[in-house]
Amino acid sequence: MTKNRLTLPLVPLRGLTVFPETVLHFDVGRPRSIAAVKRAMEEEKLIFLCYQNDITVDEPAWEDLAGIGTIAEVKQILNLPDGNLRILVEGIHRGYIAQFHDLEQLVEVDVVRADDIPCEDDLKIQVLMRRVFHLVERFLELYDRLSPETVSSLLSIEEPGELADIVTANFPLKPQLKQEILDELQLELRLEKLIHIISHETEILEIERQVMDKVQDTLDQHQRDYVLREKLKVIQEELGEGDTADDDIQKY
Repeated sequence: MTKNRLTLPLVPLRGLTVFPETVLHFDVGRPRSIAAVKRAMEEEKLIFLCYQNDITVDEPAWEDLAGIGTIAEVKQILNLPDGNLRILVEGIHRGYIAQFHDLEQLVEVDVVRADDIPCEDDLKIQVLMRRVFHLVERFLELYDRLSPETVSSLLSIEEPGELADIVTANFPLKPQLKQEILDELQLELRLEKLIHIISHETEILEIERQVMDKVQDTLDQHQRDYVLREKLKVIQEELGEGDTADDDIQKY
């Protein structure tokens, strides 16, 4: 994509943020979003995906959308039995809406590419990236639901902007937090925000691990106590002391 300004069909996203350099699929159900996807397929297959701030709004206006979205290419489309579409998209570049055109059947937007703002202090960027790698490794020690291939790809990224985007896209974060990273064009601030977010999420995971370990220890102790009591009952029955001992206690 070489143009800095494009007119593209708009698909507002509920609870989802798409990043450049990422591929994912999701379902499209609202009539105007379906029409936007079909319009994209008729032309250059490019579409503008933008996070919707209030998911309860059925037909969002310009002010209901996030400041930064993603120019994406529709790679595949599948018609579902319920009339919805399942689409596979690849994020290409950040962008922001310059004009909003409500065409009734769908919405088209004039989109301007939003380029990353580099940091002049290369050493600071390297320090921030190293901190991100460290936090990623620690997080994955506590959260083991990412595939080894995904982990390897995360740890091999060399570009700071791409690192922040790919880590955010793959981590189990709230959509609002992901949008904060997408909104940030300054690479230094993007990495700092990511470090803050992952640090917080890691602390939560560590507390959850501690709580679960304590719960498991308590359960194990209860189980051991139960087993010992049952063994004691069996021994007493074998010795013929169980009922007799209880009777004697009652008499006394």
